[in-house]
Amino acid sequence: MEGGELEDRKGSRQLSRYRRTRSNWLPLLLIAIFVVTIIMIVPVFPVTQIHIQIDTDYIQNVWVETSNRNLISPFFSPSNPLGAYTINVSIVSTVGISKNFSIQNVPIGEYTIVWQSGTPANGSYTIKVDLYRIVFKNSFSIHVSY
Repeated sequence: MEGGELEDRKGSRQLSRYRRTRSNWLPLLLIAIFVVTIIMIVPVFPVTQIHIQIDTDYIQNVWVETSNRNLISPFFSPSNPLGAYTINVSIVSTVGISKNFSIQNVPIGEYTIVWQSGTPANGSYTIKVDLYRIVFKNSFSIHVSY
C-alpha cells in the first residue's frame, strides 16, 4: 500500500480523509491569493499629494494632484536621497482650518508629500511652501479649490 491510501474490505483503494480535504482547499487557496493580490495592486484609494520642485536655493514649482493609489504602495514607498534643505508647508482653508508641517533633509529635485488620504473637503485652500537652507531662501504659494 502506498502512503495516504487505505484499502477497504472489498479491496478498493480510497484516499485518506486528510488527502481528500487538502486537495479540496487548494483551488480555494489559489483563488484567495489571486483576489488579495488584485486588491493590493489595483489603484482604488484616492490620495491628495503636494509636489514640490526644488532647484538650487529656490522653488521652481508647486502643484497638487489627487490620484488613486493601491494598498501596497505605502509599504514600498520610494526612498528619497538626503538633502540640505528644509521645507515648511502651510495649508490654510477659507473656513479657517490650517495645517502646518515641516520636512527636513529635502534634496534638490521633485519632492512629493501626501497631504491627505482621499480628496479634501470642498472649499478653497492656500498652500504656502517656504524653503530654508540654514536661513530663509525662497517661498512659493498656490491657491487650489475642490
